Amino acid sequence: MSHSFFHGWKTRLFHASQSPPVLTRVTISILLGGFLIGCGIVALHDGNTDQKNPVTLVTKRLQERLDGIKSMDKGRERALAGWLQDLKLSSLPTPEDPKVARDMALKIIEQGKWFGFDVEGIVQQEVKEPATQGQFKDYILARGERNDPNTKAARQRLETAAQSTPAPAFANEFLGDLLEVAGKTSEAMTAFRREGEFPDARRARSKAFHLAVHRKDLPAMREMLALPAYQNVAPGDLHRAGILLADWGLAAISFIRMEKQSLRPLELIFTLLTAGLWYAVFVRFGVRERWRWVRPLPALLAGVASIWPTMILIHWEELHLGQQETGEFLHDLVFYVTGVGLREEAAKLALFALFLPWLLRQRSPGNALLTGAFVGLGFAMDENREYFHREGVAGVAVGRLLTANFFHAAATGLAGHALYELVRTRFGMAERFIATFVGVVVVHGVYDWVLAAGSSLATLGSIAMFSIIILALLAQQFFDRLGDLIRPQRGTISLLGLFLVGVAFLVASGFVLAAAQAGTLAAVSKVGTEAISLVPITVFYARKFVHL
Repeated sequence: MSHSFFHGWKTRLFHASQSPPVLTRVTISILLGGFLIGCGIVALHDGNTDQKNPVTLVTKRLQERLDGIKSMDKGRERALAGWLQDLKLSSLPTPEDPKVARDMALKIIEQGKWFGFDVEGIVQQEVKEPATQGQFKDYILARGERNDPNTKAARQRLETAAQSTPAPAFANEFLGDLLEVAGKTSEAMTAFRREGEFPDARRARSKAFHLAVHRKDLPAMREMLALPAYQNVAPGDLHRAGILLADWGLAAISFIRMEKQSLRPLELIFTLLTAGLWYAVFVRFGVRERWRWVRPLPALLAGVASIWPTMILIHWEELHLGQQETGEFLHDLVFYVTGVGLREEAAKLALFALFLPWLLRQRSPGNALLTGAFVGLGFAMDENREYFHREGVAGVAVGRLLTANFFHAAATGLAGHALYELVRTRFGMAERFIATFVGVVVVHGVYDWVLAAGSSLATLGSIAMFSIIILALLAQQFFDRLGDLIRPQRGTISLLGLFLVGVAFLVASGFVLAAAQAGTLAAVSKVGTEAISLVPITVFYARKFVHL
């Protein structure tokens, strides 16, 4: 009886394209289940509502960090100096709610305390040597009201100590922080470099190198990199320095380090989930053979690797062409097309070209289209991790699944197929390739511009919905080309069932994750709102799967 029951559900689910009501019920059940679990998690948090306040959460993290410093056997003073420097808004997460941001700003210094911490008392307790304690107290006073006589006197004492020979520990680090906040980056870099002469001043060395990279000060970067102590600064700064200095070995090694450091289990899991659904869909269009689930992996990894040439192009454009956003309507539109769109599509296409010899031997235009799609999907996978880290997994996972993941796959698929035809015909289809590649670059640039810049223009109002229209037009071209070249293989589960159940599972996971992380119904509702806004493109995909 049990076997019969599960077999019946398996049949109805796996062949749901022939039974839309069953597929609808399964999809809604998954969504509703995730929402109810999320609400249950929120209910468990209700007994501790104060912990959901972002200001309270920030203070709690600062206290945990301070407790860790107090338990250190050595290096406590250096860690405490870094902790004090981080007690400012620029070092803390920026809340979306303006009121919360305002509350955080008021909490910085309130009744002689920073974020509720008695910093003078903490310094008195943790820093034992009188001269060093004096540097800490002067830094605290120098962070006060600019026109206050005590503030001016403390800053003057720090400057005098920092310029003495030899300078006492912490004087240049604290002075460098004050100078950086004031926007005097050249003087701040000099101060941090002087502090970096102390063996334990790793933070000062990192700050000095970061400022050198920010200022594109090539001589300073070369001088610092010649010292062994600067080999362990932030991989991101080393990568950018390698490109600015045309040191490609440094750029490659630091890029690998940067990728390894950015790996976080939760972000990696959702990266695989969001890319995995499209991977499964595209595999269904390939030849039904033993290794069909493994064979696309090299193309996927090539797409991940295309991030590196993209970053090289980013820095080259900034350094040699001066390309960057300015907030001007037409300038930013051109920047997104000739900058963002061109470099990303060129980098992905360059990695796709590695597969041309194999594709030409296969003589399968459909495989060329799918290989390009896998390369684009690999690029989106790596890009997903950056978005998840910056904006949080729960809030953007569904959006990345339905928009950017498919956008990159479709764009590279079309461009790759056009390149395949160009080489196959020995440049007999040059016009078609040029038209396709230019079209993909323009569409990519306009799409990104609408999302990043166009929607913020008050004169135009919110035009972000145009991004969905652009995506739908690109998807139409991709599915039309796919339908002409290849047909999906029949499988245990229908394409429509695979897609809708996968989307529902990801949305449900977003409900649960948002509830677990934020503990509020507002966070759960935000996931739902994001999913609802993407219903039009979801329906568009679903209709395509029905007719393929």
